Amino acid sequence: VVVDEIYQKLNQLRRDTGLSMIVVEQGSGRATAFCNRIYVVRLGEVVARADASAPLTEQALRAAYFGA
Repeated sequence: VVVDEIYQKLNQLRRDTGLSMIVVEQGSGRATAFCNRIYVVRLGEVVARADASAPLTEQALRAAYFGA
């Protein structure tokens, strides 16, 4: 419930102010739904990136997260 409220507030801020945001999220599904661009950072290095119009597949996200 708390996470849902946070995302509602973030959506409101984005809608009302046009702010750009950096969201650090462990839940890839929620991040993919919320963000315009996705970057996966592992050990300080960007290991995957995608645009909302062409999101990473679940398999590609797992490979990026776990290095497989």
